[in-house]
Amino acid sequence: MTLAAHAAGESTSTKHALLVGCSRYPHLNSWFELRGPVNDVVLFKKVLSERYRFPRGQISILAAHPEAKGSATRSNIEQEFKRLAKEVGHGDDVVILLCGHGSQQPDDDPENPNDIEPDGRDEIFLPEDVKGWDGTSRRVENAISDDELNAWLWPIAEKAATVWVILDACCSGTGIRGTGGEVARQIPVDELIPIEELRASDVRAGDQSVVSSDRLPSVFEVGARGVVATYAAQPHETTPERLMPYQGGDRIYHGLLSYTLCELLQNAQTPMTYRELVQAIHRSYVARGRTGPTPLIEGPAQDRVVLGMEEIPRRSQIVLTAPNEEPWSVNVGSLHGLTAGSILEVYPPAGSANAEQLLGHVVVVQAAVTKCEVKPTGFGKSDAVQSLPDGGRCRVTYIDFGDQRLHMMVDKNDVSRKSVRPEILTMLNQRVQQSINSDSPVAIVNDPAAAQWFLRWNSGGVRLVPADGATDHSDAPSAIYQEIPIDEHFGRKLQNRLARVARAQGLVRMASGISESTHGHSEGVQIDLFTRDGSPMNWESTGLNVRDGDQVLVRLHNAARHSMDVTLLYVDSDFGVSCLFPTLGEFNRLAAGESQSLKLVVNATTSGLEHMIAIGVRSRGQVVDFTALEQPSLERVARESQRGGAHRGVHSPLGQVLQSAMFGVGGQRGVNRRDLLDYSVRVQSWHIQRPQ
Repeated sequence: MTLAAHAAGESTSTKHALLVGCSRYPHLNSWFELRGPVNDVVLFKKVLSERYRFPRGQISILAAHPEAKGSATRSNIEQEFKRLAKEVGHGDDVVILLCGHGSQQPDDDPENPNDIEPDGRDEIFLPEDVKGWDGTSRRVENAISDDELNAWLWPIAEKAATVWVILDACCSGTGIRGTGGEVARQIPVDELIPIEELRASDVRAGDQSVVSSDRLPSVFEVGARGVVATYAAQPHETTPERLMPYQGGDRIYHGLLSYTLCELLQNAQTPMTYRELVQAIHRSYVARGRTGPTPLIEGPAQDRVVLGMEEIPRRSQIVLTAPNEEPWSVNVGSLHGLTAGSILEVYPPAGSANAEQLLGHVVVVQAAVTKCEVKPTGFGKSDAVQSLPDGGRCRVTYIDFGDQRLHMMVDKNDVSRKSVRPEILTMLNQRVQQSINSDSPVAIVNDPAAAQWFLRWNSGGVRLVPADGATDHSDAPSAIYQEIPIDEHFGRKLQNRLARVARAQGLVRMASGISESTHGHSEGVQIDLFTRDGSPMNWESTGLNVRDGDQVLVRLHNAARHSMDVTLLYVDSDFGVSCLFPTLGEFNRLAAGESQSLKLVVNATTSGLEHMIAIGVRSRGQVVDFTALEQPSLERVARESQRGGAHRGVHSPLGQVLQSAMFGVGGQRGVNRRDLLDYSVRVQSWHIQRPQ
């Protein structure tokens, strides 16, 4: 298919975008078909054009979609790169999104000292017309190698102010498959290349003793001053696509990275750098209860402001459509942060008399990606008003964070990914049902896409496996991942482990959700980390990492204009919750502008992704703290909270929501928007690396 020419007389702009979505692979096994890339590019176009004022004529889509300029073939992709190299002016901003499968092939130039591949392989991106191994050219036919992508990219980077390349594909070439309804955007290298060719490349790689083993296998060479590259995952992680949003009735497949990026760009209230954006992506994953993947960022431009926007355009108003017969709706959806159960105030249409008169409320019935179905509802002391104006302006007044119980499913496959015999599956489901109480913070689900954890059969026992993980964690030090025998103690052990996981992940998930809801506000409690010599600890390409024995200074700073009562909780990778500040008897009220520093020594008795949660409450009267939340059960929380500060903390609106998330009690699923003005929650995550 040839590409359509630009319309004559079309105006040019300093903003350009090339959005490539490879979903169909007709020359490969149907197993490798994807559904998300075509949705990703359409969503990106919407956000770039509507929120960031990219002219639609300057956004080129290559995908199997009516809005596309052509299909996502190798020749079309190359042609679009070359067109950009000609049309981009000096100082222009360029966005390039590549969604689809990635893999590897043997290095085509192994003797070149300027193009060293540590593993003896080139990373490749797979267009829709990719074929198998070509023994004559000694490459995967129609694949695009990292060397080729860089050759196409450099002429653009030499002129543009910033080139932001986003790769929502995995080029590790490993055979990992996603779990929990997730599909991995990668094709195992042995599916494309004969095994003898792979062995030969491995031998050549073994001869390159000068190569550093910890070098990241990046796709893009980012030495050009204005280039920044964002990758969906670290080299050892999988790149998933899944049904999005996580909760909602109208879900479609998206790349996790692409959807989250669009969500953050759509809701940004203040400018942020590319480095800060990648950190925000990771925070968003944590808010969804994920442990991975960790997005990767490289390039000298990563500390520039995203898209060069020193001032973020104001978001469009939320407008009510209230026809006489059809369901009511508002023009925003899950992409904008709305969830089923959230409530909006309704005001007269813009320009009306008494424009600030509150007319009534609507509740979100169902949230799609870019719109929501709503209906009238009562709220507070107000009854439901059935007649509200078409075109009325809406403001969010209550945020519903959804069902915060831990969703678990008995997997139909065992730890080896083989089907479990029906009689064993029936037995497991019966034993699990008997083990989970009705008031448990755990919910049993039957949809793999809804599961956060799986229970997997392992010849006489079971293991708990996180749905977002590519491995079963069976070698992890935490007892959570160790096998549970099917014996008389099974129910008690399973219930205890699930309760521990639900408590820790519920706290992190809810705190992260509240943090994301208020992150546009610069005021409030802040967490800053420093090394032993006083240098700030920054997010690097591999994330924020610490090692056993590292000394870290944690500074809690009150950036609000009023005093705040501050608590710092810590959630480790063994799902333990502890309080770092205040300790017993310690005064935790920080005046406006005041800071409190804590010296920590990292102990790798637990390792992996761990979290600090800072909670600030506007000071009123006696001090408030949330130290009681470190207790392992609701009963112990109740006993511990009898003392004053803890009592006021856990019984506050925020405390009730956090308890609901941790212990599954109270039915408190959300908070009033106005209540959030009195609170500040920040979550800081890092990876503790095991000693070698």
